Amino acid sequence: MPLYQQRKYTSSSDPIRLASGHEAQLITAEADLATSDFTHADSIINIFRAVGKDTAITSTDPDTVKAALVDQRRREFFLEGQHL
Repeated sequence: MPLYQQRKYTSSSDPIRLASGHEAQLITAEADLATSDFTHADSIINIFRAVGKDTAITSTDPDTVKAALVDQRRREFFLEGQHL
């Protein structure tokens, strides 16, 4: 079984963010999803996806947008103790 080393925190003195603008943007995308504003939710998610060089999403299906949002939150808050 391969062993993967995380590279988000490289020393024990690295700061751990408790709140951020990234989190606020993803909360906005969640609110957009709740009000069926899928275009705006997609645009917020795609900003994060572009940073990671992932392909953009353009969906108006609520389940697809929610899955993309949950996946993006997992990626963004990896090792930070943030949960939905």
